[in-house]
Amino acid sequence: MNVKKLFRDDLKTFESYNAKRIDSRIKLHANESPFSVSDELLSEIKEEIVKCSFNRYPDAMSEDLCKKFAEYAGVDYKSVIAGNGSDELIQIIVSTFLDRNDKILLLNPEFSMYENYAAISSANIVKFDTDEEFTFDPQVIIDKVNSEGIKLFFISNPNNPTGKAYDRNTILKLVKNCNSIVVVDEAYGAFYGESVIKDIDDYENLIVLKTCSKIGGASIRLGFLTAGKVILDEIKKVKPPYNVSTTTEIIGKVLLSNKSEIEEKVKYIISERERVYGEFLKIPYIEKVYKSSANFILFKTKRAHEIYEKLLEDGVLVRDFGSGVLKDCLRITIGKEEENNYMLELLKKYNG
Repeated sequence: MNVKKLFRDDLKTFESYNAKRIDSRIKLHANESPFSVSDELLSEIKEEIVKCSFNRYPDAMSEDLCKKFAEYAGVDYKSVIAGNGSDELIQIIVSTFLDRNDKILLLNPEFSMYENYAAISSANIVKFDTDEEFTFDPQVIIDKVNSEGIKLFFISNPNNPTGKAYDRNTILKLVKNCNSIVVVDEAYGAFYGESVIKDIDDYENLIVLKTCSKIGGASIRLGFLTAGKVILDEIKKVKPPYNVSTTTEIIGKVLLSNKSEIEEKVKYIISERERVYGEFLKIPYIEKVYKSSANFILFKTKRAHEIYEKLLEDGVLVRDFGSGVLKDCLRITIGKEEENNYMLELLKKYNG
């Protein structure tokens, strides 16, 4: 038989998310933290892991982990759901609220997984093009959401892949006036400072996402969803049981219990981001450097692909967007000082 006859017609031209492995000495492409956990935290993690019962399922709702995150974020643990990374939580949200042909609004550019999961759900994807500085008029978005019957609106803040941040008042204006569910993805919020996570009880249509992936826990795949009771009760109908492993829960609790260590590393990355931004401005062939509130910097150069290839040859992997609205753009994650210095030396050398 031809098994392809059993495949979904609407996925025939669908392209999977490209996260292929590319070997390099310095990885500045995936917006990970350059820091792993400290030796002290690692010892604590080991002590806790050996105590767990590997033959038992984890807590279906990860209650102790949600309590630890709630303490870290300053919210009620009853407003929190843990997930296997923010990606799973995005998929759960889409599966919960979008029927076939329901409309979802996404900014352009925006984190690609929103569109991927919406496409898999056969939703109607509506894109809103931001301007050259990746900004928008919130009232225009509000009018579009309400006039076109948008059901779900995702917005990453700060934005991935641009690093553009939108102030809290702008976000809350969208939440208050859009007749849709508004999902604010604060994956990079630690590097920005502003958040709407404590506003979830005031807005019935607000969902806020957080992740451990940018603060040193990318390998454990741990994210959190916060929302009011009405939305959470609906999401729980779709969330799989036991979706966060016991080992992930243990590591997550240790990581979140040491907020001062996280904040120290975040402060370092922000300082390096501002230094690297200033150095990018001095490189003649870089035409535009976009101010970032995340742990990466986006810049534009007509030599983007050439520079990408040169960096890779010299052992540094960055993100090349290739085509689309970010054509001629490279995104470079902020690493440790020595990694950033090496990358900057190479970029300056390529000027010749």
